[in-house]
Amino acid sequence: RDKPLKIQAFNCALFRYFGTQEFGEELGYQNSFDPEFIIQKANKRISLGKKVFTGAYIITNQGISAPKQEVVVNYFLKPFWENIDRIVEISVKTNRWEDTLNFIGKLNGFGPFMRKEVGLDMMLTPVLENCEDKYSWSPAGSGAIRGLNRLLGRGLDKNMTQVEALEHM
Repeated sequence: RDKPLKIQAFNCALFRYFGTQEFGEELGYQNSFDPEFIIQKANKRISLGKKVFTGAYIITNQGISAPKQEVVVNYFLKPFWENIDRIVEISVKTNRWEDTLNFIGKLNGFGPFMRKEVGLDMMLTPVLENCEDKYSWSPAGSGAIRGLNRLLGRGLDKNMTQVEALEHM
C-alpha cells in the first residue's frame, strides 16, 4: 500500500495475467517492469513442469506464434506498463473504475473479462478502492449475462446490452 500507485496497478495486471499463487510468490512484488526477468522466471518454472498460468480462465496468444509467457509480457503487459501513468491519472482524476476500465480496454490483451478482473484487483488498492462508482457500475461479461438471463427466466443465449445488464444488476 505504500508503493506508488502505478506500481500497485501494474502488479494487479501482472499477477492477474499469470494467476497462480506459486508463480506470484516466486516472482515477488515487482517495483518496476523487467520483461526479461518475468519471462526468465516463467520459463524456469515451465521447464520444471511447474504451473505459471491459472486454469481458471483462458489466456490466448491472439494468433501470435510465441510462447504464452512471452506474449503476455511483450504484447499485453508491456503496453499496460507504457500506459501506466495514464491509467493511474484516469483513476485519480475521475475516481471511477468505469473510466479506468474503458481506457484499459483499448490496450491489447485487455478484453472485457481481463480488464474487469484487473479493475476489481485495483479496487483492493488505493488506486481504485474509493471509486465513486464502486456500487453503481460493473461491466457484464458473458457469464454475468447468462446468470441474469437465468434469473429473468430467459434463454441463456439471449443477447443483452451493457446498459440492460447494468439495469438488471
